[in-house]
Amino acid sequence: MSKRFRKAIISSIISIILIILCLTTCAFAWFSLSTAKNIDGPAIEINASGMAVNYEVYKYENDEFIEATNSSGAFNLRAYDSIIQSRNNNISIILKLFITGQPILDHQDITIIITYNNTPMSGMYLSNVVYFKFATLNINSNDPETIYTCAINSFDQNNNKYTFINNNDKNSISYIISNYENYIVNNALEVYVQINYDQDLVESSGTISLEDFNSEITYTSDITTLSIFAGDN
Repeated sequence: MSKRFRKAIISSIISIILIILCLTTCAFAWFSLSTAKNIDGPAIEINASGMAVNYEVYKYENDEFIEATNSSGAFNLRAYDSIIQSRNNNISIILKLFITGQPILDHQDITIIITYNNTPMSGMYLSNVVYFKFATLNINSNDPETIYTCAINSFDQNNNKYTFINNNDKNSISYIISNYENYIVNNALEVYVQINYDQDLVESSGTISLEDFNSEITYTSDITTLSIFAGDN
C-alpha cells in the first residue's frame, strides 16, 4: 500500500468521523432546544386591604428545595417540560403569607382572591394550566424541607384545589379563612398557598406531541394579583 494511498484512507476516515460528530451535535442541540414548553410567570402583585402582609416564596422541583425569596414583588414557576414530562413531577411554588392587622386580632373571616387580567380563555394563558391549594398552618419552622412536608400534607388533607377553569367567576378564585384563632402566633396568621401545573389542564390545552419536537407553546402569564380582605367580600 503506497504512502499516498494510506494518507487518503486516513483523511477519509477523519472526514467521516467529523461528519458523524457534526450530525450528532446538531441532533442533540435540536432536541435540547425543543424540550421545554416555556411558560412565563406568574408575576403576582400581593396586597391587603386594612392589613399588612409579608410573604416568603419557596420553590421546589421533584420534592427538593430549590430556592427561597422574601417579599420581592414577583416570583416565577419553572417552565413546563412537555417532552420529558417526568421532570414536571412535584414542581411547586409554596407561598407563605404573614397577615397582621386588627381584622386578624378580631378573628374576622379573611378572604383571599386571586385574579387574572381579562384575556380570552385559551390554552395560551397560564391561568388555564395551573391550580392553587390553600392551608392555614403554624409550622413554626424556617426549614424549607419541613415547610414543604407540612404544607403538602395539609394541602392533601384539606383536598381543596382551585382552578380558573369551570369556575363560576372565571376571572378570580376566592378562598375564605375562618375559625383560625388557634393558628395565630405573635398576632400574625400564616397562610400557605401552593401554585403548580395541573397535568390534565396542560394536556387539554394542547401539549407538544413526541413526534413534533420543533413545536413550542408559550403560555402568557396573565395571573396578576393576590388580594386579601377582611370578610367574605
